[in-house]
Amino acid sequence: MEVYLHIPFCRSKCAYCALHSFAGRERLIAPYVAALQQEIRCVGAGQRVDTVYFGGGTPSLLAPAQVGALLETCAAAFSLADGAEITMEAHPATVDAAYLRDVRAAGVNRLSFGVESGHDDTLRRMGRTHTVAQAQQAVAWARAAGFDNVGVDLIYGLPGDTRARWRSTLARALAWSPDHVSAYALAVEPGTPLARRVAAGQERVGDGDLMAALYALAGAALAEAGLQQYELSNWARPGKACRHNVSVWRGGGVLWPGRGRARVRGGGPLCGGRRPGNVPGPDARRAAGRARPLARRGRGAPPQRARDDGRGDVPRPAPHGGGCRRAGSRRALAAGCGRCSAQSWRNSSRSACWSSTATRCA
Repeated sequence: MEVYLHIPFCRSKCAYCALHSFAGRERLIAPYVAALQQEIRCVGAGQRVDTVYFGGGTPSLLAPAQVGALLETCAAAFSLADGAEITMEAHPATVDAAYLRDVRAAGVNRLSFGVESGHDDTLRRMGRTHTVAQAQQAVAWARAAGFDNVGVDLIYGLPGDTRARWRSTLARALAWSPDHVSAYALAVEPGTPLARRVAAGQERVGDGDLMAALYALAGAALAEAGLQQYELSNWARPGKACRHNVSVWRGGGVLWPGRGRARVRGGGPLCGGRRPGNVPGPDARRAAGRARPLARRGRGAPPQRARDDGRGDVPRPAPHGGGCRRAGSRRALAAGCGRCSAQSWRNSSRSACWSSTATRCA
């Protein structure tokens, strides 16, 4: 079993980002973490867990103490394997040497930095708040903190990308000697600032031929640097492939607590292996944490009008009568008590599904 913890907070949204995250709402991080701990306790039944992955959003907005508290909760709820892989996605502008030392001491043993481009002008155009120099420094700090598995995420096909600029991005990233490189094709997602700028003729992105050429360049450069391709968009040095992702791609059991991403694959204790979804926004999740139940939506739940501002409705838990109650095919798991009850909820159509080819914004 693998565990994915979704941290849906960012300081700002990137121009291309359609993933489930909320900018400028850091005040909700502490109550969100508390609610997430409740859910972990609820679904944990001593299952063996080989990997824990902090994804986002920007997980490096968590304080080291919050990272440690979540890992302690996981250790109490599950049976963490010896040598479990604990990954955190990190934004280079949100870390310093002391922070990385502290999260390493808290138990994180693998980092994935969202670098995206080797050109400061491109980073600014896409709303990224770090520079190339900050990314390089973050990798150096990670090494000094004791991390021996450090990855960088890159995006090819960004506006203005040419073969020469992409070669430069790859060369700069490889100069930092990363253990892992993810290279994702840019996706112009509907509703994003980038999509609006492209539609207005303010930005141009590469066509299919250019994207194919950039992908081939990545494969050649990374292979020459000693990184082996083990998945469509991922390369790693021997023994450094992301174990969490490998398990996901092979169809292993995955528990995804947290806003927007929660689901179970391969069976498990949650609703007979159904694919549930959590309440739609961090405000709702905070209120749900106070009320104890965290609503989940099974496959049979009726669609509801979506709301994109992240504020969603607070689920109204039905009283427990002992044991499990159903309303049609709907079912919800009550955090903190482990019993099921009928719930009233809303669904968010903006809960993007993470895949190996999706653009990420850690």
